[in-house]
Amino acid sequence: LSKAHIRAAVGNVVNADGVSSATSKLKAEVLKGLFEKVHIPDLGKPLPELLGRLPEKHMAPFVLESKEVEAALKQLDQNKAAAPDELHPAILRPIADIIADALDQLFNPSLASATLPAVWTTAEVVSIHKGGSRAAASNYRPVSLLSVILKTYERLLRGRYNTQHTTVELPGSRNTMGTTSSQVQEPGRPLTEA
Repeated sequence: LSKAHIRAAVGNVVNADGVSSATSKLKAEVLKGLFEKVHIPDLGKPLPELLGRLPEKHMAPFVLESKEVEAALKQLDQNKAAAPDELHPAILRPIADIIADALDQLFNPSLASATLPAVWTTAEVVSIHKGGSRAAASNYRPVSLLSVILKTYERLLRGRYNTQHTTVELPGSRNTMGTTSSQVQEPGRPLTEA
């Protein structure tokens, strides 16, 4: 999604009462109200217990290398929109070799401390047209634009995790095979490919 596409996507919208919103502020209020109705708030309940349902594996400690960071930056889609930090992929990708060391110096302490800088956790919610009349507020859905730096960091962690923890116990966990090729165990027989 490009920022130009997102900004052009929302014209005058009509709320549930049929009142048209011509100003940006009114459009934002109508869409915010609609999105709040479909949002499920955090009720403070604990997450379901997963222990015992997943194989017990521990990830070995690791350090990200600047060459990994550079490679990830060079794979950024330059057509994606920037987040609130305004670091656009079209800016980051061409200077990947220059900023890889600096980002590596941010990523590794974050990894070691299991914390994220606050700026990485901020998202900008934008409205994307789903289809139908552009005037109906209900024809838009919210999309959160997250920091490109955070998404790059997550991609690196996911790649490292998948490399270390590809397991036959979890269907779909292997890059080349989906859930249809998962391991199946019949009573009294060893594991076999499905």
